[in-house]
Amino acid sequence: MAVIGSILLILGLSAGFFIVPLMAFIQWHSPRQQLTEILALDSFLSFCGVLIAAFLLMALDSLNLDPADCFLVVAVLTGGLTILALKSLPDFLVRFVGAFLLKLIYRVRTEGLHNLPNKGPALLVCNHITYMDAPLLMTLYQRRMRFLVYRDYYENKWLHPLLKMMGAIPISENDPPRQIMQSIQTARKALEEGYLVGIFAEGKLTRSGLISAFKSGYKKIIKGTNAPILPVYLGGAWGSVFSHAGKGRYRNHRFRLPYPMHIQIGSPLPSDAEPYEVRLAVQELESSYHDRAKFSKGSLATGLIQTARRFWNRPFLSDTTGKRLSHGKALIASLLLRQRIRTQLNHEDESVGVLLPSCVGGALVNFALALDARVAVNLNFTASPHAFESAIQQSRIKVTITSRAFLDKIECPILTEKVVFLEDLGTGFTGLEKFKHALIARLFPSSWFLPAKCFDRNRTASILFSSGSTAEPKGIQLTHHNLMANVYAASEVIPLNDADGVSAALPFFNSFGLTGTIWLPALAGIRVHYHTNPLEAGRIAEMVREEKSTILFATPTFLMGYIRKAKPEDFESLSLIITGAEKLKTKLADMFEKKFGVRPLEGYGTTELSPIVSLNLPQPPNGEEPAPTQKNGTVGHPIPGVSAKIVNPESGTLLPPNQEGMLLIKGPNVMAGYLGPQEKTDKVLKDGWYETGDIARLDEDGFITITGRLSRFSKIGGEMVPHEAIEQVLMEEGVEYSEPVLAVTSVPCDRKGEKLVVLYVEILGDKEPLLERLAEADIPNLWKPHHQSFFKIPKLPVLGTGKLDLKAIRTTAEELANKV
Repeated sequence: MAVIGSILLILGLSAGFFIVPLMAFIQWHSPRQQLTEILALDSFLSFCGVLIAAFLLMALDSLNLDPADCFLVVAVLTGGLTILALKSLPDFLVRFVGAFLLKLIYRVRTEGLHNLPNKGPALLVCNHITYMDAPLLMTLYQRRMRFLVYRDYYENKWLHPLLKMMGAIPISENDPPRQIMQSIQTARKALEEGYLVGIFAEGKLTRSGLISAFKSGYKKIIKGTNAPILPVYLGGAWGSVFSHAGKGRYRNHRFRLPYPMHIQIGSPLPSDAEPYEVRLAVQELESSYHDRAKFSKGSLATGLIQTARRFWNRPFLSDTTGKRLSHGKALIASLLLRQRIRTQLNHEDESVGVLLPSCVGGALVNFALALDARVAVNLNFTASPHAFESAIQQSRIKVTITSRAFLDKIECPILTEKVVFLEDLGTGFTGLEKFKHALIARLFPSSWFLPAKCFDRNRTASILFSSGSTAEPKGIQLTHHNLMANVYAASEVIPLNDADGVSAALPFFNSFGLTGTIWLPALAGIRVHYHTNPLEAGRIAEMVREEKSTILFATPTFLMGYIRKAKPEDFESLSLIITGAEKLKTKLADMFEKKFGVRPLEGYGTTELSPIVSLNLPQPPNGEEPAPTQKNGTVGHPIPGVSAKIVNPESGTLLPPNQEGMLLIKGPNVMAGYLGPQEKTDKVLKDGWYETGDIARLDEDGFITITGRLSRFSKIGGEMVPHEAIEQVLMEEGVEYSEPVLAVTSVPCDRKGEKLVVLYVEILGDKEPLLERLAEADIPNLWKPHHQSFFKIPKLPVLGTGKLDLKAIRTTAEELANKV
């Protein structure tokens, strides 16, 4: 045993003096920082080996050595060697210990590590979510990294020793120019020495969960080095304890340990890439991260069940007819309704028509169809008979669920072969049936009572039809993944708590009505109160007051009705009003805020995008540092997972910030496709990017401003003429109307290709004042319609959502112009 112990001692000692240099010789081809890391690792392992040998020697009674002396000699020799190594490489110990501790807090999944070079410099440009971003990235890869960190963090008395040992480079926008240049030169020198250098181009931690503007400082670091830029996205970090989304402030964030995170490294970009190009690359990584949720099991049905079980007794559904259900009772009612609906359908009836207004019954039917793996086709009862019939034919539905009471209130359209009435489905349940389904809803695993298809997120959940304002209505297929991703992304940035409630009047055939007033409350666990008619402004104001609702979704047209009908105390409880479908004018927002004390915020979306693309949001709560969450005149910032870019409509080339072009959107919210020939989908969906048809500009902070619709432009004499810009000139400044009163469109013209036509209603009077405003306007003459192209009509055609029916307007204009 003495011989064995002596051999172990010799091996342990030799490890520190011979193995380390040997490894250095073998790894001599490695970059300097990788080589020194290997030396430190070998030294550390040698220390561990010698320490073990020492303890073994102490256990050997047969040796005539004093164990204390033996241990002291070994400790001095190996400890000195290790201290020497750690002194030359202090960040190694920090990385080693940090990696161990972070693994206890986070469960990190990485993707794209192959994009990191094995040797040579590279600049990592990352989004900034938590205080732990830099340490996480530094423990990600065997190569050493140096990060630029905010100076306030660097000088913190608790963090400074660690950050100094890690070689962090302090910088701040408040530093004097000379100090900023010194930090930049230090980072540049690190690149020249072959390091990986990391920078958070936003400059600060996000306070809102959104990616802020990328500053151009990194260009001074990398200029002339030819080092690649690597975009990096940290996903899932928003909501962890080290982010500003803590304390249960956002609905879908809960304390978890270890907290799941995803780090994705994109393909290298050239060293001369502009900030907006790098930011777009990081946004695309964000979209990819959110899109990966489709590979996990679950659907709207399983999400509904999970939320109901979590908030079982909490109020959920109610409407102005007096119906009220908790989350638990709503799930039981949906399962009972599913049982009845099954008896009315054949196995091949995958899609089912729903012709119901905004009410508890309509929401329950949508839940029941989701729980039975059916596709809900919410039909637009305000559409023209032709558009309504087209929707039925395209979706191939044979059964429609509706209500006798509702059919009595509308002009009955042509329905399907079979009509099932909600009055018949929702009555006559026995006590045993209710008890059985209560047990199922509360206790049974989902796999026991849901069809297997309910666990496929890629399956179509709903078919909605476009308004048909410019052409034949298109059937838009939205998957479970589309709707769930859109709801969860919105929940990441909209502050929601247990007291929140939505007042809902938007119809379910409207995409925002479906997502925002059915599935958002169902998955986020908040209450919702329905009213069947969004035009009854007085009744809606009354229900907001009675229900103490905090959230209201509306259109600008509806807001004007509320200003006229509601009292200030009616909207005292509201903390968030989001508008869409049409432009929110600053004058209208000011009027609303002045009367009710809360400012409406504009968002943007389309049915093809499930529908939410971007939102203006309230400032972060609790008096935190202001964050760029809203800008007047814009439709907001893309929600998490949604990428936006502006391209030239003709060439498709990417445009820099603040230039107008076609708006393209990418993300998990992009539809599966249109019904019918694949060519219809391929025309608007290319490489994952959806062409919205909207003309817009994107600023440095990522906020979108819609300036027009491509279909609302005319090409006259080779120049694009915007209809909306002419409408703004013709309308009297400061005057608001509760419904559209003027529209500009175009008709074919043999001489110039197209000519402009103005339609206006009686309330505007004669055309002379319009012509005077047009003559005085500082716009090109090409933009000014001829005086014979002004036509007074009784009423402008509008859709059920309150938007102009552009197809009907153009048809009317052609008829009137042909008579001249």
